[in-house]
Amino acid sequence: EAFILTRPEHMRITGANGSGKTVLLNVIAHANDPDYRSPVSPAYRVLYRLDNAAYLPQRITLDPERTLLETVQRANQGASEQHLRDQLARLLFRRESVHQRIGELSGGERFRAALATVLLTDPVPQLLLLDEPTNNLDSAAKNRLFAALETLACPALIISHDRDLLARMNAIAELHADREGRAHLRIYEGNYDTYRAARKAEESAAHRRVNEAKNEARKAER
Repeated sequence: EAFILTRPEHMRITGANGSGKTVLLNVIAHANDPDYRSPVSPAYRVLYRLDNAAYLPQRITLDPERTLLETVQRANQGASEQHLRDQLARLLFRRESVHQRIGELSGGERFRAALATVLLTDPVPQLLLLDEPTNNLDSAAKNRLFAALETLACPALIISHDRDLLARMNAIAELHADREGRAHLRIYEGNYDTYRAARKAEESAAHRRVNEAKNEARKAER
């Protein structure tokens, strides 16, 4: 499958467990990494021309010995310390916590630290990849995330089951495998409610076609 987002929009990837949503993000994130060994077969490739993708996986790996401020500074070396302090405060970090080591933060705070590192990356990434970004966030932190996503200057691909976040999507991408095991990605414009309405209409139409075929078969049998 080949797809390109041409404008700043937020797309959610949906699909059954094990359909390959996280694998898809990994393949995109490492598209230009010659040493990355894709876990999928050569027949399934994602083509996306990018030089800089920011990726936040579900499993966070940050240096526990670095402070929060040092961690963010590594991703944005051109920004002043005061600017980064202000941005971290915007993402619900207390000003005194910026000098705490990552290893001293709670699980939710470590996740927010990783999220801040991704959101404050400089230069701005061409594509933002988020895998279940609201899993460890309380309602206040989620609202801050939503506000940050609204100001993004780049497209975002997001795996999420959070209804509040899904309501803010511009498109839904449904990933599924056919009977031969080949992956397919179908894109629906609009948020999750629009997607559910479209899927319901498709399912109703499919049921009608099945019933009509059964009626025709009964007629032919008679």
